[in-house]
Amino acid sequence: RSTLFPYTTLFRSMREKGADFRLKGDWTPPIAAAASEDKWEIVLFLHESGALLRHERDGGWIDGRAAADLAEAKEKGQEPSEALLRVMALLKKE
Repeated sequence: RSTLFPYTTLFRSMREKGADFRLKGDWTPPIAAAASEDKWEIVLFLHESGALLRHERDGGWIDGRAAADLAEAKEKGQEPSEALLRVMALLKKE
């Protein structure tokens, strides 16, 4: 069971009650913040909540971060997380 389970349950509950997780103004895009910490499950959750995977100010940063994490997993002989693979697939579609 993921250690993120309590948080994703909380966020889903809040979203169902009308919470808007999209940040406005000059804040760091929430997806970039989550991706910088390799929290791909949160990246997916935020994207499903309406946040953009790519932000016009990131210059393709998330693409490079996801590719680097994928390469690192392969280098270590590990399977990349399902969430990372789903993010990669979404990035290819956009």
